[in-house]
Amino acid sequence: MISLKAKGYDSLMDIFRNAPYILGFRAVAYALAGGNTTVLKGPELAPRCFWAIGDIFKQAGLPDGCLNVLSVRAQDAAEVVTAMIEHPAVRKINYTGSTAVGSIIAATAGKNLKPVLMELGGKASAIVLEDADLERAATGCARGAFVHVSTHVPSVSIILT
Repeated sequence: MISLKAKGYDSLMDIFRNAPYILGFRAVAYALAGGNTTVLKGPELAPRCFWAIGDIFKQAGLPDGCLNVLSVRAQDAAEVVTAMIEHPAVRKINYTGSTAVGSIIAATAGKNLKPVLMELGGKASAIVLEDADLERAATGCARGAFVHVSTHVPSVSIILT
């Protein structure tokens, strides 16, 4: 049996460049399913993507206040994110983005004793087992590496045999 317990506010921040809709929906879906109210800070260079996510949830009947979408100017992002992390109602941080920004967020969250979930810059490994169909494995690895032109975090860049 799986038991979910709401944490309160779950502050979520995602970057835009790779897959704003996929990453945005993924970020909020789990938090909302767990009974958390959520703040989704949109990417500075593509704010309408996350506005659309908020609008879709609203049209689907999600009550006001459950998903709060926030857009800020690039020059204000660091100050706003710091304020979000330090706010007492925010109890967990979820961030997808660069290692450099993730390090800053982790340090700020650590000072405030808040747990973080991060998916930072990097790529994914594919594991090909001894008994694998090599033709299918090769096709899958190639697709995994090039479907997002190798710019998406889960793009395959390492093949382990």
